[in-house]
Amino acid sequence: MREMACGSQYSGARVLVTGASGFIASRLAEALGRGGADVHGNARRTPPSPLPGVNMFHAADLANPDQCGNLIRTVRPDIVFHLASHVSGRQDLETVAATLNGNLVAAVNLLSSLSEAGTARAIVTAGSCEEPRDFRQADPETAPASPYAAAKLAASAYGGFFRKTMGLPVAHARIFMGYGPGQLDLVKLVPT
Repeated sequence: MREMACGSQYSGARVLVTGASGFIASRLAEALGRGGADVHGNARRTPPSPLPGVNMFHAADLANPDQCGNLIRTVRPDIVFHLASHVSGRQDLETVAATLNGNLVAAVNLLSSLSEAGTARAIVTAGSCEEPRDFRQADPETAPASPYAAAKLAASAYGGFFRKTMGLPVAHARIFMGYGPGQLDLVKLVPT
């Protein structure tokens, strides 16, 4: 990912990285910045220190349609990497609302705002290894295993809807067990 992001295809492009203070997104933003992109970062809260590679940071909650729309109108991105997410593998009722808002509502608001703005040449949404590849509603074996997986699956479906009906250039990347230097998530095996 790092070598691809540093390529000249991003030089001069205005790139929005959502979830920019997160583990994967912060590494991507740094690599894009090294490659000459005009990187705009987003997260719900402003990080305590500047993020390497990010030229401008925008605090906005993508689950809030007004904040999301204002972000897109302000940045007017050419390329979007949507990595903002509420990450939780827990399978309990308390996780449902947080993953619904942080993963599905945020993604739909973002895709709607990008569709209205009409500036994005490419949009990459982030999926998960938890989202089922072959989901059939009648088959309990293929059902999502957590609220997180269900929200990611639904967000992927909405990405396909916006691509098919609105002509939005959406691609969906399924990220599997990312890890590396600087990862602070000590709940996971490898960083621990």
